[in-house]
Amino acid sequence: MKKINLSSKILFSILFVICLFLFKNIDKVEAATTPYYRWPVGGDNANETYIDYEYYGTAGQAPVKNGKSGREYIVNNKLWPNEKAYYAACESHYGMDITGINGHTYKVVSVVEGTVIATNAGYAYSPNKIYADSNQRRPNNCLYEGGGYGNYIVIQEKSTGRCFVYGHLKGGTLKVTKGNNVHVGQEIATMGSSGDSGHMHLHFEIRKSKEVTLNTAVWGPGYHTFQIANSNTNLDPKDYIGSTPKTIKNITLTKPTKTQYIQGKETLNLSGAKIAVEYNSGIKTTINLPNNSVKVSGFNNSKIGKNTVTIQYENNKLTFDVEIIKEIEKNEPEEKKEPKKVVIPAKRTNITYMLSFKQRYINIYFDKPIMIEQPPVVNVTVENETKQAEFYNISNDSKRLIYRIKDDNFGMFSSGIMYISCDGQVIDKTEGNLYVECKFKDVAIGKLYSYKINHTFEKLITNNLGDLNRDGSVDGCDASMALALYAKLMSNEELTQLDKENLKIADVNLDGVVNGSDAGIILSYYAFQMCGYKPEDSAKIIKCDVDKDGLVNVNDFNELNEAVNKGLTDKKYDLNNDEIIDSNDLKYIKEVLETLGQRSY
Repeated sequence: MKKINLSSKILFSILFVICLFLFKNIDKVEAATTPYYRWPVGGDNANETYIDYEYYGTAGQAPVKNGKSGREYIVNNKLWPNEKAYYAACESHYGMDITGINGHTYKVVSVVEGTVIATNAGYAYSPNKIYADSNQRRPNNCLYEGGGYGNYIVIQEKSTGRCFVYGHLKGGTLKVTKGNNVHVGQEIATMGSSGDSGHMHLHFEIRKSKEVTLNTAVWGPGYHTFQIANSNTNLDPKDYIGSTPKTIKNITLTKPTKTQYIQGKETLNLSGAKIAVEYNSGIKTTINLPNNSVKVSGFNNSKIGKNTVTIQYENNKLTFDVEIIKEIEKNEPEEKKEPKKVVIPAKRTNITYMLSFKQRYINIYFDKPIMIEQPPVVNVTVENETKQAEFYNISNDSKRLIYRIKDDNFGMFSSGIMYISCDGQVIDKTEGNLYVECKFKDVAIGKLYSYKINHTFEKLITNNLGDLNRDGSVDGCDASMALALYAKLMSNEELTQLDKENLKIADVNLDGVVNGSDAGIILSYYAFQMCGYKPEDSAKIIKCDVDKDGLVNVNDFNELNEAVNKGLTDKKYDLNNDEIIDSNDLKYIKEVLETLGQRSY
């Protein structure tokens, strides 16, 4: 890899900041000063969901492809055959459509702390009607079906006044009504296909205020009509919730006030208990227990002694102990005994983790100083692959055990939620002879992603595009020129002769238009070169993109592996050019991914 001097580092930092700006629309500067919210789909399978139709707020400027004008869906038509590749010419779409796998069920959750201000139960034309899933667009027959939204919920954020609209919900699954307060991550309904919908998906909007969302003046209390959405009333959801499901970065439990129960007579009391959740997007929320989104299990008051209660929120499990005691008979005289010394051994209180330089540090906390004869074994599991974490040290205050696990201990194609388990013990340092259990199972410590290369730059390289200033290289100057050209196009400014010539050179993704995405691709390509990305590396990466989707990942490896097993002879699978398609080609793509790719974080 090339050595980068100080001036190059400064230039690269400036260009990187520009790159972040390029991927946002110029007219959406408000997003830069607003917090991110969580992904609106929750549950164990939320990572299956994806955006299949994004915000598109300017009618009349739809892209042209294959002679057709309209917004292109990313939806998998093998899963949703009734959905067309192009829906409507120059359609204005002021929300985000999120879908998943056909036949799977997805929980819709609140992205904010807020109040339910409307559902289709209060719709002016047909209140209390439940709309069934259609999975077939009906543009001429949806006027009264929630205005095309079908079953829907509107939640207003208390702190900002923004309104969050959830549409096309499955009939009979709404778990909230008007006036309910909801918290971040609380399940409110199930994803469906009601109203004007071509397949199961969640239509999600963010509107600037209640006034631009509902009109209640005409219909009176309890009824409303939707205001027409436009680019002045709506915000681009992708700027606020991102483009992928949010994960929990840290979660802690505050135990309930009551810790003792009489055998066979008292039920679990969660008063005072709450969990604090921090998502990787930065948003934090506190959930007071009991709550419908939190599962509680393990309480059994039939047996005297310690009883472990499990609290589960999404993929995370936390525990606390209570004591079951025998009821004292009032008529029986109590025996006079010398008071015994009450010894309360140390207890495990919390588990956290921190991601640093492709490895995770795991912290196991106790409420008292502890010591160890032999470190408890901590195992880390991703799907069906289990590795043992390395004991790092015990903290200075002796209340914390620290372990670490390197992400590269797992296979390059391993991916999924990482869970840790332990079945060991430590010693209470204060008492010196009291053994303390250090047992837990299936505690999530984030998600592991497989190796991939995010961009092949094939269109740019093979078509000699991007060199707008014609100096023989593609660099930051070319990105600036592409952005300036895009600004002229947006403002209808007259183009120079050079601008007209550069229209074709600047369209590096060959989508027929020049915009911020092209400038971003040019700058990304320059960044790769600054980090030692060579022409011969480009050829390798392009060759390894077997399925030609613009990136190299496990899908390319799987397709190549299938070709090897079936004995196929297509030359595109002969990566090492030895005229044989065998395990050496699989080794080739692995080496390219390991050398030039990385895991996502």
